[in-house]
Amino acid sequence: MSKVSFYGEVLLHLTLLFVVLIHRLSYLISLQERNIWSHTALMKLQLPILINRAWLHIFHAKTGKVIRSFRKNADVLATTEPLQGTPIKWANGNDDKYFAIMENNVLHVYETVAKIDDCSLKMKDVQSFSWSPTDPIIAAFVPESCTEDQPAKVTLIDVQSKQEPRQKNL
Repeated sequence: MSKVSFYGEVLLHLTLLFVVLIHRLSYLISLQERNIWSHTALMKLQLPILINRAWLHIFHAKTGKVIRSFRKNADVLATTEPLQGTPIKWANGNDDKYFAIMENNVLHVYETVAKIDDCSLKMKDVQSFSWSPTDPIIAAFVPESCTEDQPAKVTLIDVQSKQEPRQKNL
C-alpha cells in the first residue's frame, strides 16, 4: 500500500469519526466493506454536512464519494431523536447490491448503485425483517391486524424477481 492511499484511508476514517462526534451521526460499513452509510438526527442548528437536507448517505468506502442520498421532509428532519436500532440492513452476498430501510413499519428495498430514488420493493405493516445469508431474499414478519381481521404472517420475498416464493400465516 502506498503512503498516499494509506493516508487517504486514514483521512477518510478520521473524517467519519469527526462527523460522528461533532454532528451526532452514526455510521455502518456494509458486509463486503464496499459501502458506508451514515445517518443523523438533525439539530436545530443546520450544519454544513447536511446540505440538501439529506438524512441518509451511502458512501463508496474506498473513494469516499456519495453513492446515494435520501431526503426527508422538514417535519421529519426537525427531530432530535436518534433512530432506534439499525434503520438499514445490507443484503448478504458478495456484491452489496441491495439494502433495505424500515421506516414507520414500511420496508423499502433499494439497489445500492441505482441513481433513482424509487425503491425496487415496498412492503407495508412490517414489524421486522432479515436477509437470507446467501441470496437476495427477505424474510418479513407482519403482525396480526385486529382492524382488518388479518393473521400474523411471515413472508419470503425474492428481491430480484419481486415474487413471494413462500408465505405462512401464523
